[in-house]
Amino acid sequence: MLAVLGIREGASTGPVAERLVGAVRGKRLLLVLDNCEHLVEAAAEVTAAPLAAAPDLRVLVTSQESLGLTGETLWPVPPLEPAGAVELFTARASAADPGFVLDADDTAAVAEICRRLDGIPLAVELAATRVRALGVRELSARLDDRFRLLATGRRGVPPRQQTLRAVIDWSWELLPAAERAVLRRLAVHADGCTLEAAETVCAGDGVHRDEVLDLLARLVDRSLVAVARTPSGPRYRLLETVAAYCLERLREAGELTAVRRNHHRHYTELAERAAPLLYGPDQRAWLDQETANLRDALDGSVRGGAADRALRLVNALAWYWFLRGRLAEAGRSLTAALAAYGARPEAAPDAGDPAAEGHRLRAAAWQVGMASLAGDDVDPVEQATAVLRQYGTHDDPAGRAWAPWFLGVAQVGLGDPAVAGERVAHSLAAFRALGDSWGTAAALSSRAQGIGGGDLRSRLRDAEESAAHFRELGDRWGQLQAADVLAAGRCAVAARLLGCAAEARAAAGAPQPAAERGDVARSTATARRSLGAAAFEAAYASGAGVTPEVLVKEAMGDAGEGQEKAGQGRPGEKTGRRGEDGRPVRTTASP
Repeated sequence: MLAVLGIREGASTGPVAERLVGAVRGKRLLLVLDNCEHLVEAAAEVTAAPLAAAPDLRVLVTSQESLGLTGETLWPVPPLEPAGAVELFTARASAADPGFVLDADDTAAVAEICRRLDGIPLAVELAATRVRALGVRELSARLDDRFRLLATGRRGVPPRQQTLRAVIDWSWELLPAAERAVLRRLAVHADGCTLEAAETVCAGDGVHRDEVLDLLARLVDRSLVAVARTPSGPRYRLLETVAAYCLERLREAGELTAVRRNHHRHYTELAERAAPLLYGPDQRAWLDQETANLRDALDGSVRGGAADRALRLVNALAWYWFLRGRLAEAGRSLTAALAAYGARPEAAPDAGDPAAEGHRLRAAAWQVGMASLAGDDVDPVEQATAVLRQYGTHDDPAGRAWAPWFLGVAQVGLGDPAVAGERVAHSLAAFRALGDSWGTAAALSSRAQGIGGGDLRSRLRDAEESAAHFRELGDRWGQLQAADVLAAGRCAVAARLLGCAAEARAAAGAPQPAAERGDVARSTATARRSLGAAAFEAAYASGAGVTPEVLVKEAMGDAGEGQEKAGQGRPGEKTGRRGEDGRPVRTTASP
């Protein structure tokens, strides 16, 4: 700084700060200090006094962290946008290999290279120099070993900029031990993490949980951890290149296995805390942003032989997968967890543990039901019977209430409708005895949808009670199920009214007024679409000969005689949803 400002060392006496102040006072200047992360304290010290003494002085500092001076404004420099990264890669690749031309066949591979290198300009440039030897596809395929791949030194630049590893090494070496520990442990997370997750997973071995927040904030200040604001709070993530480097450091420190185990435990417990919320107003909200971490936790638990933890995790996530319609993922995950449990040695610590057996039974019931819903099951009815038979000898009243309901609902149309009806009736009685409001509402909703038969009048009554329970619980999925039945019931009454009106007009010889034709046509189309062709025709025909007064009472909710003839489907079928062929659609499709 002295040389730039024309101050010769030794030309005058006095502290450096005073000499700098004298050189800039009264002048309008822009002073640029480049690459200050390794000299932050010194840069702040020599900059503070001149700034205070010279109002027209401006200082531009490039650094991985701020100087922390009053009046300082931060201007983060983000990675390159995808288009800019591809443009830089293409320019550098063309310079290294004059024959390189980015064509349609290579565009996707180049975009993938730039994405995986996080748009870091130096990393993109280093990768581009490899195109001449490897081509873009081979280069993309080898990025899992990026530090070895991009290790060719660049001449004419500082050592810290010659290789990809040197770039990250430079930042790593500036960190104190505690910050290094937190940074390397963050790398086990997939697609970022919350503050709570960071505090849980990164604590230990010299780092206390209550220290993690400050250490994490320091890493954010150093631009090594990115933070994103989400509706549920801040989320912290590492660039893929930084994460790959930190995993190497984690392995070198001998912490990889233990930290991954902490990660798996945390996300299993998170899923278990979130599971009850899936049956209320917070459905899915907790888990959507943690999909990648939850998958990693499950895969790691299965690979590591933690079978009971894997079962706990899939049981906690099963209803979430159902609500999301991710039946294939549910099936794969449940199968993997059950296989891990079955492969345990006979002397496993939880062998014979009733709790572990309960986890297995619930997962088996989920697996059979999910496979039935997805249509890829083998002997589903027999499998369901076998699971329920095992539940009968297991001391788990809640499980014995839930399993018959779920399997009865999942296997609509696959077995004896009377058996499905018996299962739902059993579950309803058991749920009521347990005081389980959600289970009671679910069983009532299933019965309202036609599982177990019943006339329209009783089904609507079940639907109304179910809707009341679900409203109180705030469960949107349940409210939609009940509303679907209630809407179908109203459409059945509407169809009967249309049939009654048509019969009355025919008997009186009175044609339909032109002004009413549009409304009647729309009402007819809506009822036919909701009920399906066969059920609509049955309800329409049943309206003929019924007095308008009776049908008006039905429409107002005071059902009269003969209402049970309308809108009935076969037991176990939901008349409100039919496919193009007129056949009933399975009842449990998620909203």
